[in-house]
Amino acid sequence: MSKQNLLNFDDLNLKFSQVIQIIPEGGGGANNCFDCVLVGCLSGEAVIVTVPQTNLFPKVAEGDHVVIRVYTAQGVALFPTTVLYISEVPTFLVYLDFPNAIT
Repeated sequence: MSKQNLLNFDDLNLKFSQVIQIIPEGGGGANNCFDCVLVGCLSGEAVIVTVPQTNLFPKVAEGDHVVIRVYTAQGVALFPTTVLYISEVPTFLVYLDFPNAIT
């Protein structure tokens, strides 16, 4: 993909509490794609997600590689990332490496 087709994270216009999808390394098709909720982000540092109301979330560990899929008004955007940290107290939060470029 050419550099002109790459997006920045801000270009996605995501809203807090928006449902996005996490796909664990290895894919596995539609059965291995899980909804998650965007909690927030630290620009240049981390994207923070949590479990949706369905309480279904893939088994991930720190250091795992995942893909995030986001549906936008312009279409679908994907970015690979790494699980940086998992917090279970006071609530389950997954910190993901902030993306440099998004396709």
